[in-house]
Amino acid sequence: MVVIKSIIIRMLAGLLGVFMLIGAPSKAVPDGDLPQAPENCRLAVNIISDVHMEGNNNYRRGVYEQILRNMKEYAPADAMAALGDNVMNGFFFESVFFYGLTKTIDPADRYIVVAGNHDTGNGAGDFEKMTQWYLDFYNAYNADAPIEKVYYLTHVNGYAFIVLGSEEDTSSLGRYSKEQMDWLEQTLAREYEPGKPVFILSHYPYDHSTSENDRRLREICSRYENIFFFSGHLHRAGVSVTQPWDGFTAVNLPRVTECDEEDGDTRYYTGWGVRLFVTDGEVILHVSDFYRARNERTYTFSLTDGTYTLEPEEPQIPVIPPIIF
Repeated sequence: MVVIKSIIIRMLAGLLGVFMLIGAPSKAVPDGDLPQAPENCRLAVNIISDVHMEGNNNYRRGVYEQILRNMKEYAPADAMAALGDNVMNGFFFESVFFYGLTKTIDPADRYIVVAGNHDTGNGAGDFEKMTQWYLDFYNAYNADAPIEKVYYLTHVNGYAFIVLGSEEDTSSLGRYSKEQMDWLEQTLAREYEPGKPVFILSHYPYDHSTSENDRRLREICSRYENIFFFSGHLHRAGVSVTQPWDGFTAVNLPRVTECDEEDGDTRYYTGWGVRLFVTDGEVILHVSDFYRARNERTYTFSLTDGTYTLEPEEPQIPVIPPIIF
């Protein structure tokens, strides 16, 4: 039954993906200039958030299509990560649109998809049904490593990606069970190696849960160095990179498909994401505009001493004072 369901999902998404691209632009933007992998690159991942695919929003689908085409043309990657709110209302056919476009253009070798509040009903009461749809679609395209919960561990080129997910019907704060926090603690202890980064992906920022979860999350992560926490959800302008405590770098991404025609001047939103490279001894975060195929700034983190450089030079990464709950 599971196999049949996966086949049906892939057929629907594939057919609709081809249909959506009929008559659409067939090429990426000209003269794209996204960062290319360095010679000693061990990992390349393109990270975006908050696609908000919606069946009646042709403009947003066009923005996402252009982002995918630019990635495929100018930003080859081992994986693409989508940090939740991949669809707008949690509807089945919105996921067909999202996966159909993504897999038809197919800009990466693998896909890590996080669940956000809009993917699971946004507090409207259909959490269990829409969470199952999220799992069904993920597993249809990751049959070699199926998941049973909204939180899971996956590896790309030997690097750990720990995905967190809210387990309650909510529209604002991420709500993680004690079981999930225990699992995170055990997983980090097992996966951590000195000098090797661990990536945590969540729709919600590290400080955007209940106070108990925020405290526990910090307690667990602060035991280790070279932890990179990526999130979305807030729809703030641009990509925010902060270091709330030693060894922990938090990256918050805006809505990648913010629509100029709907929301006025949103040039600081549309298309922004992160192009991530791991080399021997470094993590490189390129803050990149995938819609226009250009780079804005680059953070290079040392995995040996925790220092970083920024090009072009700007004020240092904001360091948030410790928060006591």
